[in-house]
Amino acid sequence: MEQKFWWCNQNTYKEEELEKKVIAASQANHSGRTNTKDINPGDITVHYNSRNQEIFAFSKALQAYVETTTRDVGLSERDPDDSDKLWVVGVEYFKIDRPISFRPGSQIRKELCEIAPEPFRAEEDPNSLKMAYVLHFSKDGLTYLLKKYDGILRDWLQVFVLATP
Repeated sequence: MEQKFWWCNQNTYKEEELEKKVIAASQANHSGRTNTKDINPGDITVHYNSRNQEIFAFSKALQAYVETTTRDVGLSERDPDDSDKLWVVGVEYFKIDRPISFRPGSQIRKELCEIAPEPFRAEEDPNSLKMAYVLHFSKDGLTYLLKKYDGILRDWLQVFVLATP
């Protein structure tokens, strides 16, 4: 199976999901959440927090999604409008020690929008991110971000930097 790349907008449950080593999407809200079911073992995800406007982690999927509940995974109850039923993917997180600033109008954001336009609203405002949980991303976009990060990378991320000139 061909490796895929994803962009995940995490806010409210970010710390819980990091601790439990999962990407967890409510089955009640379908704004990009059904994409969680398309994540396969070996796929790489970029994790973004819009509150802090930064990329804070990368992850590698360890398993395909499972249908479960917040209680079974040990996560807190979701929004009252959401369901406690989840699509969950087990991942290995790499939380970076110096998050990558991703503020609107920043050079890195402008460049990434051209390299990997998938998570952006190109038709409305090319600098604006789509409001969804999991979005398609690209290998070129991942490689660009990894080259902007000046810390030590995990082996499964280092390969993307070494494979490009």
